[in-house]
Amino acid sequence: MEKQSVQICSLGPQHRQLQDVWNHASFLVQVAYDLEWAAMQFELLETKAPDRPTKAVLLLNIGITYSLWGRYAHAEKAFQRVLPLHPFTSPLAHFLLGLVRFELGHYEQAQISFMLCANVLQQTDRNRDYRPLGLDFTLSHHLVVENEEIAACEWTLKQKGSRSLFHEGSSLTDLSISKLK
Repeated sequence: MEKQSVQICSLGPQHRQLQDVWNHASFLVQVAYDLEWAAMQFELLETKAPDRPTKAVLLLNIGITYSLWGRYAHAEKAFQRVLPLHPFTSPLAHFLLGLVRFELGHYEQAQISFMLCANVLQQTDRNRDYRPLGLDFTLSHHLVVENEEIAACEWTLKQKGSRSLFHEGSSLTDLSISKLK
């Protein structure tokens, strides 16, 4: 399978206002940590995205912002909307879906999301660098497989009525999404 990549389009002079809003929303997440306002700004941008790759990146930012805010159901919807937009972003969307589904206690669905991501990475580049999209993150096949195994364990424990391996306050999402900042 051919290696695919996407670059954020350079928003030209006609999109200067969109670029300004994008920069402001990114600042709100990274520095001010005003997640509610940042989510609103990214959502506004997403409605005006000039192409599918840009829309995918904005939806990833929306989902990540909602995840950081603890609004996992909203994040799940954003990540689901990324899947059909571009093949380069779909593994990351599957991975992030796995994280939010884990946080929601949907361990079997989380495991499936991680498996879908792992399958794509195994057939293509095994490690996918998302820095060209503005995300300081490389998605590794190894990390995805580890998360798949954790989700499988949690699902098995849930089926048996056993106690979770993860303690409150220490979550899979905290460990993995923090790498996206």
